[in-house]
Amino acid sequence: VLEKMLQISETNGKLVDVINAAHASEALEMVEVRFVSGSSVEEPSEADDFMSDPASESSTDSQKSKSTYDPQLSIPPSDKQLRKRITVPFVDYVDEKVLDVQTQEYYRFGESTWDLFLFIGTGALGPLGSLQTFLLAVVSMTMQIVFTGIAWYNFLSPEVDEDTIRDAFRWRRSAGHVLSQYDPLSKSSLAERVCALDKSLPTSGIQMALYENIIRYLKPRAEGVESFFTGERLCLVALLCWYLMVAKEVGHGLALHRGIMATPLGQTRINSRENPFTLVMHYRLISVSGWRKVASAVLLVYRLLAAAALIYVGTFFLVYTIDVTELILNAVALAIILDIDDLLFDALATTPGRHLVNQMDPLPMKSWPRVRGADVKSMSMLVLIPVAMMFVYTSMLAPMVATLDSAKDAMCGGNLQFVWNTDQRKVILFSPTERDGWEDGGYQLQSKAIDEAEMLSLSDESSGTAWGVWLGSVDVLTETSILPLEQSVDVFNPRCADLGDTEPLRNYLREFLGNGSLMGCGDARPYCGLMDGSKGKGFAARMLCSDTCGCNDPTGEVMGLYLKP
Repeated sequence: VLEKMLQISETNGKLVDVINAAHASEALEMVEVRFVSGSSVEEPSEADDFMSDPASESSTDSQKSKSTYDPQLSIPPSDKQLRKRITVPFVDYVDEKVLDVQTQEYYRFGESTWDLFLFIGTGALGPLGSLQTFLLAVVSMTMQIVFTGIAWYNFLSPEVDEDTIRDAFRWRRSAGHVLSQYDPLSKSSLAERVCALDKSLPTSGIQMALYENIIRYLKPRAEGVESFFTGERLCLVALLCWYLMVAKEVGHGLALHRGIMATPLGQTRINSRENPFTLVMHYRLISVSGWRKVASAVLLVYRLLAAAALIYVGTFFLVYTIDVTELILNAVALAIILDIDDLLFDALATTPGRHLVNQMDPLPMKSWPRVRGADVKSMSMLVLIPVAMMFVYTSMLAPMVATLDSAKDAMCGGNLQFVWNTDQRKVILFSPTERDGWEDGGYQLQSKAIDEAEMLSLSDESSGTAWGVWLGSVDVLTETSILPLEQSVDVFNPRCADLGDTEPLRNYLREFLGNGSLMGCGDARPYCGLMDGSKGKGFAARMLCSDTCGCNDPTGEVMGLYLKP
């Protein structure tokens, strides 16, 4: 064929890159390479179409056959026929009218369970292949219905609503600032620690998780460009992507049905032919039976209903998700459910079924009405999607963001640095908190002791510790921990000895007196006579160095300070 075309180009006209067209035909499948001869243009007729001669096509309804076209055996067409076949109109300038006339819509079969579903029972798939394809369609429908049901009964209500705001107020006024929840180590109220996202909290984990999600969603402390990239913007992007995916699904469903309906009515027949350039087999849907057109309509109705249900529950699913990480994952989950037919096809479709839809010629169909270069379908989607976005934003997303802001203020708004308690008179008493306990020596001392305990083995617990005093059992620890101060001093130092001369209490003596250079109770003697104005240093010296301070001698110098009138 190429040799004949080259001969014609040398004698009768100008060749329009036939060699490039031959190479491009592999990507364009059965592209019709045409030739320009002079100024006249003739469109090929079916009688002259030697490339698609019915003799070269055979039905695959009952058996798989190969094209009978053979370049060596076929009678070469005349020069006039070949010129007609490879001739295209020559246009100096492509404008709106030219493109509008030349535009033709096709449906190209894709790797989808729904596309393969329409070939069930044609004979091309075989009985087992048809059964497997039917099961894939059932599984796809089932998964979409199950997901829609789960989302319908679980995700149509917002996670944060007016009840959440009410509960946040109740928590703030009950446990948030009550004295019993005050932490002496951090010197903070429970509300302060929750609003500071203190991960060391042993309680109110639900409130802290909720507040953290709200803060990450709203970003109230963000400044500059960062303040734009909030969870609200992410939700809008996710909604837009979701609506575009649903629009794509609806468009594919409509195009498949329109292509099937545009196919001539008759016994379902599929012909095959071989591309003479690539030697690859291609298939063409010649006619479609009436019941298969009905099946296409039923399939379209299901896909439209499924798309409507998914877009409804998906909107609630995305808008009412306040965890930014879950919002991204939910958007991906929706895309997977919508494309479950493609996933099932990729994973479980038969090899002949894959080959059939991949090599099936596109179905020509009637074009959508067009006005000045724009068609009804694209313009409808261009209007419907922004309108849907505006409606969802004003009726759902904006109120939900306002609710989140109210919940944030209910939990952590206003002054946080106070605690309250009720006295015996039922009067509410308040006290400010310092909020710097983590930097205080008490916490550092506890941290050092626990760090040491974490490094010890069971055999080292009672020997050589620098900060911890180990007791025999949990019961003993419990009993001694609840003793009053006077009894605790007597229990651990019944003979009024100097405990600060050895570890670990020597380190405590240094910490309590604020003097790290002390070597023992002898150096602590100047602190023995200090009273209340010393912030407990005198008491610590007398408690740990009782013998040095003379606490065991009622007539001693230190004890005499208590006996003075």
